[in-house]
Parts: sequence; C-alpha cells; structure tokens
Amino acid sequence: MAHQTRTLDWVAMLALGMALQPAPVTAGCNNLPEEPVSFQGTLGRINRAIVRSAAADLVTLSLPDTDRLKSTAGARAGEPAVQVTLIFKPPNAPPSQVVIASPQTCERLEPKRCSVAEFFCPRPSRCLSAASARLVVASVPGATQVGFQFPEIEAAGPLTIAVTPDGQQAPAELGGRSCAEVLGSEQRTPLLGCIDSLAPVATQASALSVSPPCPELVALPQSNDYREVCGRDVGVAPKCGATASAVRFTVCTNGDVSMPVTWSNILRVTGGSYDTRQLLGSSSVSAFASPNAPIRIPSSQFLQSVTNIGTGFTPAPQFHPFPSSFRPNEVTVFGTADKGDSVLYFRRRLLWGYACAGGTNANQACEPSPQEDVGQVDCPDTSGAAGPCTSRTPAYFTCSAGLRQGMPCTRPGHCPGGSCVAGSVCVGGQGAATSTPCQTDADCGTGQECGLGLFEFRQRLANGLGVLPRVASASFPGVCNSGPNEGASCTASSQCRTALFDPARCVGYRAEADQYLP
Repeated sequence: MAHQTRTLDWVAMLALGMALQPAPVTAGCNNLPEEPVSFQGTLGRINRAIVRSAAADLVTLSLPDTDRLKSTAGARAGEPAVQVTLIFKPPNAPPSQVVIASPQTCERLEPKRCSVAEFFCPRPSRCLSAASARLVVASVPGATQVGFQFPEIEAAGPLTIAVTPDGQQAPAELGGRSCAEVLGSEQRTPLLGCIDSLAPVATQASALSVSPPCPELVALPQSNDYREVCGRDVGVAPKCGATASAVRFTVCTNGDVSMPVTWSNILRVTGGSYDTRQLLGSSSVSAFASPNAPIRIPSSQFLQSVTNIGTGFTPAPQFHPFPSSFRPNEVTVFGTADKGDSVLYFRRRLLWGYACAGGTNANQACEPSPQEDVGQVDCPDTSGAAGPCTSRTPAYFTCSAGLRQGMPCTRPGHCPGGSCVAGSVCVGGQGAATSTPCQTDADCGTGQECGLGLFEFRQRLANGLGVLPRVASASFPGVCNSGPNEGASCTASSQCRTALFDPARCVGYRAEADQYLP
C-alpha cells in the first residue's frame, strides 16, 4: 500500500509540473512551449535548466533504466531507496552540499551539535528527509524517474545533482570535478544519475531544439518582486512599493548573470490576463571590481528573457539596452511585461556567427536583424547601400581599437574609432591578457577564455549570491535618484540633497513601472 501511495504522489507531482506554466518577461505575442521539455545531463535528463530557491520548483530526473535503479522504486515502505545530493559550486568558493535521504540516513549523516538532551539540539539543514522534500521514484517505459521539490536554501550558482542508493554518499570528488570526470574514474560510489553540464534536447512533439541559457544546471536565489524593487511609477496601479533592500542574482560558470524576477504584483489584470506594461531599470554597479565604471551592453544580443525552467521564446521578447544621456553612470535596460515571472539573462561574451561578406566593412561582425539603431547600415557597399550580412563560423568578435578596444561587439557601430573583428587574445582567470591569439575558448589554455567580457562578478559573490543594494555606499558607489543632481555619481545621500528635506537619495539601482501598452 505504501508503494501505491508513493506512486500516486509521483503522478500528482508530474501532473503539477506539467501544468505549471513558466512565464516570459515581455510581449503578449510570446508563446510558451506547448509540450514538456528536458535537458540532457551527463547521466540522465532533467526537466529544467534552472531551479529556484523558495519557489517550490518540482525537479524531475529521468535516469537510465538499470536493474539497480529499477529496484529502488518503492523498495522501502514509505521511503524511496535513493539518496539525492545537491552540490552547489559557486565560483571562487568552496562547494556545499544538501542531501535528501531517508530519516535513517539523515540521522547517520547529521552530527550532534550539542551535548545536552537531543530535544534541545537544533537539527542542521544539511540533510532533508525524503518526505519533507517530496522525494519519489517511479518506473516509466525505458527510464526511472526521480522527483523532488527543490528546498529553500541560502546558496546559488552552478549546481550538480547526484543520485545514489540510499545510505551511500555521493562521490566526494564531485565537489571539485564534473560528472563526466567522476564517471570516468574506476573507484567511486555507484552513481545512478548525475546532472551538471546540460545539452539541448529536441522537444517531444517537434524537432525544435531547446538550448539552456547557461552551459550547466543553475540554482537561482529567491525571486526579486519587481513591485518592491521599483521606486517610481506614473500613477497607474499597481504602484511601486520600493521596499526591497537589494536585487539578487547569481552567475553561471562562464560568468553570465541570471536574475529571477516576479512581475505579477506590478501588473494590472484584465479578463484573466496581465496587461502589458513598460518597465525601465538601471544600476550603477561597476563592470569590474576595479576601476569603478558602469557596464556597457552594446546590443540586445547580449540579453535574453527565459522562462523559469530555462527555455526561450519564439519570437524573442523585448529586452533591450537603453543607453541614455540622462543616466551616463548606469547600465540601463528597457522591456515590457505581461506574464507573472521570468529570469533575466545577461551575457558577458557572445559567440557570434555573422559577418559582412564585402564592402567597406568586409569581415566585420554584423546583425542580420538588428533591434537597436535599425537605420544603421552594418555592411555598406562603396555607394553606401546595404550589402549582405552572411553566416560564418562562430567566433568571439571584439573591437580592434577606439574607446571600446578589446570589448565584445556584434556590429561595426559598437566600435567607434575601431573595427568589430573576429578574435582576440586569451585572458586568464584574473582578467590578465596573454599574447595568445584566439577565435574561441578552444584556442586557449585551462582556466583561460577568449577575449574580455562586458563585466565580471565571479570574484564578487558570497556563496554564489550576488547583490545590488538599494542604498549606495563607499563600497558600492551609486547615483542620485532625483533632484538637480539626478544621475550624478555619489556614495552618500548627503551628496544628492540641496535642502534639508530634499527626498533625493544615493542609490545602487533605479527601477520604474511606466504606462501600459494599448
């Protein structure tokens, strides 16, 4: 009977997971995937490329159907006979683990934290019982599925999920090595499943390939409620609350930023659907630890809005850089929202596969369908008319000279005083350039990448968590949010005020909720 109950729980979880509809950041014309998708890991598949803390995300692993794994489905009354280990691997920080297992295993794993009666000893959260995490195992044709609810924890960033027989610890080597490396070793704990790096998998009902935004599974921090983040609106309900103290994000192993956002509380509902609202956000966050200079995003090609499982949208939603002379000391982005929540994705670098076939900008990068500066001709011929922008072998394009020398680009116009050319030089982990030329990361040594990025946060995180504070300080310079000095750099609100009761503040970010679209 216990086995039947667990199977029914699993069916309910699977049905709920399929019913959940992840949402984009913008544009009512965006379409959600109509069938479930999965991402291929090293040993097994997973139903999402992103997992979120405090969101009760249902994680489903489809693992190779082995005799040993098949025997675990309902093998122990009331408890699946598998153990799930979540290994968080934040950049430049020690890994940490959370184990989901039977109560007996958790009891054995958990050290006593005090010497008085056990009743008075707080229980560590390093091991969660299978029941509390809703851990279930079920056999399906050709595979065994393991499902659980992602726990609420203060950790984020690249994540490895390992499945072993209950009571058998995941290989310790997974803390510093990949699933593929550990699976290739001869002496290790039996692994029933192992997910870290991800590959696109065609959806079940079509040949559409779904690519994960990060090259590996990523755990996100708690979502940012945009109503609490934004501090300025146009008087249309719902209005901004401005109560958030910070904006949270994390990074992939390649340094790209993932930022979860909840939009529902700032959107009006008409006829059961959210109306489309325009939004604007900016931050004074420095692109690098030193010197202090804002991020410059040259194109919307470096931005993406994805669903809460990590899939994109067709057509792609509006999410653009918004350079403004009124915000010279901030990185500013613009978009619209008509869905409940999404994840904003910011790329440091971009493998680009288009270049001018001839003309005055021959071999320079070009965008076949630019979203910004649409009147700018990327590939003019000798008469100034637009020439062909054709596909080529992808490479990292960078500015050869000028104000943005060495920085990523996808159009000639991104490089005033220079050219947007394929290739760069290999750069070390601390941003030190070498003399080794490269077109892609494959041309560089271990720990190196081809070319500089638009920003670098991997050295500035705490346990994988990145924070943009609302209140600026000497350690996080900001801008004045209003008044005669609006947009000017500052480190304290006193530098923004011109009178005793001036409401101007020195802030690390600004966010606005503007008009609804017709």
